[in-house]
Amino acid sequence: MNKNKRYLFSSRSISKIGDVLFDYGNVTWMAGLSAGMAAKYVALYQSVQSVVSIIFNLFGGAVADKANRKKLIVVANVLSGCACIIISLFNQTATMALGMIVVNSFLALIGAFSSPAYKSIIPLVMKKDDILNFNANMETAIQIINVSVPVLALPLVKLVGVRGALLIDGVSFFISALLNSFIVARDPNTSRVGKRPGILVSIFDGLKYVLHDATVRLLLIVSALINLFLAGYNYLLPFGGNIFMDNKAYAMLLSSGAIGSIIGAFMSNKIRKRISVFSLLSWLAASGVFIVLMALSPNLVGTIIANAIFEICLTIYNVQFFSILQMSVNDEIQGRVFSAVFTVAVLFMPVGTWMFSEFVSIRAKWGFLFAGLGICVTALIGMSYEKIWRKSSH
Repeated sequence: MNKNKRYLFSSRSISKIGDVLFDYGNVTWMAGLSAGMAAKYVALYQSVQSVVSIIFNLFGGAVADKANRKKLIVVANVLSGCACIIISLFNQTATMALGMIVVNSFLALIGAFSSPAYKSIIPLVMKKDDILNFNANMETAIQIINVSVPVLALPLVKLVGVRGALLIDGVSFFISALLNSFIVARDPNTSRVGKRPGILVSIFDGLKYVLHDATVRLLLIVSALINLFLAGYNYLLPFGGNIFMDNKAYAMLLSSGAIGSIIGAFMSNKIRKRISVFSLLSWLAASGVFIVLMALSPNLVGTIIANAIFEICLTIYNVQFFSILQMSVNDEIQGRVFSAVFTVAVLFMPVGTWMFSEFVSIRAKWGFLFAGLGICVTALIGMSYEKIWRKSSH
């Protein structure tokens, strides 16, 4: 692994440690409030983040394609670190809960600009043949962090408090910014002559590419609809202690899911690079089946195993999908394409969070059953359409 890849790999891993600690500490603290307040704050915490992402993702991609991607990532890390340190100064009251929601929204705003820049800088620091391997290795590292940090987070939060956890998260962003500053990336716009298009024209170019590419268009529509139900899954997970009658259920489900993602990332390296759309959608359908089995399992052990297999399937889909985009989309437009992908993919997540918070009990298993069936049905419709479309195009 060359220096650029080491810096990118290390910075992403370190900031991810802070992110997991941030979300785990905040959501666990909110879920521990009184039942009415807990449901309200957790739903608001998750849905506002999605709304901010939807509004600003398209602008983030256009800015990433016009600006220096490395500098954009560094500035984003510094601002995120400052926000986490500021919120750590609040007291542990309802005011702090609102402060967490505001800061999480701010981090989502920053992420709308840094995420497309991060995804689109990868082809600028390595050969295209290395991208799938790097993404799989990065995903493996991220999921190892997802396994280990929740296990360590509970005693750490007890030791330093949620404010201390926020402070650690802020420091992790600063370290990540320092490492990213050492990256040397080539300029994707060296071949462009003349005046660059404005932000709105750039956004339109990215959307036009997505709408005219039949494969990407189908996958995005399916992903957007599936995220309606994944939002419900994510909303219910912090209440795992109530649903499965075990205080350790949330941490155990997070850890089992991360283990599944590690296996899925490893398997992605073994699957041929140009996987078919039908195969991708079949992995999504399988992920829905195992969410259903989470609800139908008679005990927590079965639920944890089903959750792990769900994450295997979902990770294979994600790694393959983003790697294909990074290898096939022109460097100059990658930021806009990824921002369009992020925007469409999360379009229904706030609706899903609201729907589950309003109509699903935080003490009932059937919420997972509904989420899993929704994913299965949506993926199967997509598979059917893809099969019919392929036949008609030949």
